[in-house]
Amino acid sequence: QIGPNTSNPLYGIYAETCNSGQENDHNSIIGCNIFDYFIANQTPAGIYIKNYNTDYTIQGNSVYQTSSRTMSATNAVYGIYIESVNGNNFTIEDNYIGGSATECSGTAWTQTGSIGHKFAGIRITCEITTPSNIHGNIIRNIDLTSTSYGATGQPLAAGIIVLKGSVNIGTDAGNTIGD
Repeated sequence: QIGPNTSNPLYGIYAETCNSGQENDHNSIIGCNIFDYFIANQTPAGIYIKNYNTDYTIQGNSVYQTSSRTMSATNAVYGIYIESVNGNNFTIEDNYIGGSATECSGTAWTQTGSIGHKFAGIRITCEITTPSNIHGNIIRNIDLTSTSYGATGQPLAAGIIVLKGSVNIGTDAGNTIGD
């Protein structure tokens, strides 16, 4: 159970290494319930893996919000956010993102605000040496109310975003996005 103590954290799980040659690698995040991470004027993420992390397994987790969230800045909220310089071979499989309880159940993950903001279930930026894999994930039970966000053409909501890298999506098992 990874959630708030006295107040909501910005991230449920956060990993970053500062230097090439000192990579944090071969870690697993398996079977966790990650919930109620949120700061209204920041960019929260249930799992945030940043620079110089590589070869992770992120499997069988539930990422959710137990109450409605109101954004107060033009930011995004992510379920799983990988932004890793030199990172390769991420396996993101069989996770649930959405809802107010485990496995995308309960009421909808509700995100509102009078300022433009967005939601993405999984966002990844990685390298091309060894492909990463995203399959078997379920992203659903989301209720997003937002105005336009940033540059024209940017989505307000996305199931999976790949900004850079070699990533196989749904090759072993399809991902379900929406109901």
